[in-house]
Amino acid sequence: MPSRPLSEIAAEIVSAWGDKMPDIVRPPLDKMRTLRNVYDDLYIPAACLAIADFLGTAKTWRGAKAREIKGELKNLLTSFKRP
Repeated sequence: MPSRPLSEIAAEIVSAWGDKMPDIVRPPLDKMRTLRNVYDDLYIPAACLAIADFLGTAKTWRGAKAREIKGELKNLLTSFKRP
């Protein structure tokens, strides 16, 4: 199954987390908002780093939606293959 665009995932995170989202997770989300997938950036690891940074800083985001989206992002990282 093709993955959703990273920009769409980032928008859903912002919508689901709402006003309680800490500032520390905003930089990786801002990067994810500019990308369709992990291969979309000239410097490919930048997309992977944004996802990893988000996952590392989003420890306080919990609940069913958080688990669903974090799982989706973890799958993107594990399925990443360098071209």
